[in-house]
Order: sequence, then C-alpha cells, then structure tokens
Amino acid sequence: MDPQEWLKTKMPVMKACDENWTMERYDFPQNVRDWIKNNWIKVNEKGGGTYAEPKYFNEKRNNPLHVWYGMSSMDEPS
Repeated sequence: MDPQEWLKTKMPVMKACDENWTMERYDFPQNVRDWIKNNWIKVNEKGGGTYAEPKYFNEKRNNPLHVWYGMSSMDEPS
C-alpha cells in the first residue's frame, strides 16, 4: 500500500511519531517508516527518532508553550 494512503487510513490524525514506540507498537510497514523518515521533519533523537509532519511542525515550532517529546520548542530539530 502507498505510504500516504496507509497513514490516511490507519493513522488519520497523527501529526508526529517516534520510531521505537509508535512505529513499533502500531506495526508500521517498512515503506511507511521510510516515507516518514524521508518526508517529515526529524525533531529529535528521542524514541529512536521523533518525526513531525512538516505543516504541523511549522505551526508548532514557534509556540513557546509547545514541547516536542523530549525537547523544548526553542531547540532546533536535528
């Protein structure tokens, strides 16, 4: 299945995820994992790597009250 279609079907409201918990727990297919890693923004190394959908990341990155898993909004993504 197409990675974007899989995400739309299986995880329709997900805007951020980490590799060790979310991708493993919900058994993301490898092509979906690869697509996220190549098309989303890696915000930190926590949980094997935490990724955010680009539009969501840009909406949240300057919000001083938003905290990414394991990092403050003032930190730059990796």
